[in-house]
Amino acid sequence: MTETERISATLKEGKVYVNLESRPEAGKLLSRGYGEKVDGKLELEAWEALHLVKEGLLEVSDEAGEKLG
Repeated sequence: MTETERISATLKEGKVYVNLESRPEAGKLLSRGYGEKVDGKLELEAWEALHLVKEGLLEVSDEAGEKLG
C-alpha cells in the first residue's frame, strides 16, 4: 500500500466497512491493530476511520457511493 493509494470504505449504521475480499491490502490495517474482522469485512469504529482518513490511507463513502468530506 503506497501513501497515495487510499482504501475505499463504506459508512453504514455508524461503522465503517472495507471488503477484505476485494481490498486484501486492508488486511494490513487489521494487522496494525485497526478494527476487527467481521463476516469477511474490516469493521472500523468511526474514530479509527477518521484517523485513517487524516493519514491519507482511507477514503469513506456513504451507502449511495457519495464520498464523504
